[in-house]
Amino acid sequence: MSRKDTQRAHGGSSVAQTKMIELKHIEKLNIQDGTRVCAGARQDWYAQKWRKRAGCGPVTCATLLWYMAQTCDGLCALCPYNARKREGFLELMNDVWHYATPGRFGLRSTAAFVKGIRQYAADRGISLACDVMDVPTSRRKPQLREAVDFIADSISRDRPVAFLNLSAGFVAGLQNWHWVPIVGIDPKDFSVRVLDGGDCVDADFALWLRRTARGGGLVAVAPG
Repeated sequence: MSRKDTQRAHGGSSVAQTKMIELKHIEKLNIQDGTRVCAGARQDWYAQKWRKRAGCGPVTCATLLWYMAQTCDGLCALCPYNARKREGFLELMNDVWHYATPGRFGLRSTAAFVKGIRQYAADRGISLACDVMDVPTSRRKPQLREAVDFIADSISRDRPVAFLNLSAGFVAGLQNWHWVPIVGIDPKDFSVRVLDGGDCVDADFALWLRRTARGGGLVAVAPG
């Protein structure tokens, strides 16, 4: 689950605008890390070795919470820190770790993600609603259009989508056993835009759905 070199969507690391269906305020996910502007957070900001290795789930959870704290009325309690800077976002990452806590094999299910993010919010007096689309390894996989519509609907409502990818299927831009936030989708070529390791990355979602050997899942979160 540690970050490795993958295909980058852009030359720079800050979030850029494209023709995709994207979050309305995608620039709010830019984080200042010294002199660098990162597109989202990096799990290697964690101080502890295990958290650096297994922290993709909590980081993705923190990303969704931070975006809602900035863009939804009455939800600022989801993040009491100045997460526009690395130090503040790391505080949020550490808080979220205690709710979306990876086990021996990481945060390995959408159910664990939903339980963690909802409890984190509830402890701050906020109710969150979560829609889930699991991608099993059997023939019961969702149809491509169904999955694309699930993502596009959430992004169109200005909500990022948490994406659990247990097997990347050799798709460029994705890595095995990993959580990332989806911040955009192209409904024509079915590519998704994700934030990973401080960069914006584009990946072929249709190819992933066809090739993945272990499946994964999608979680869309909204005020409840």
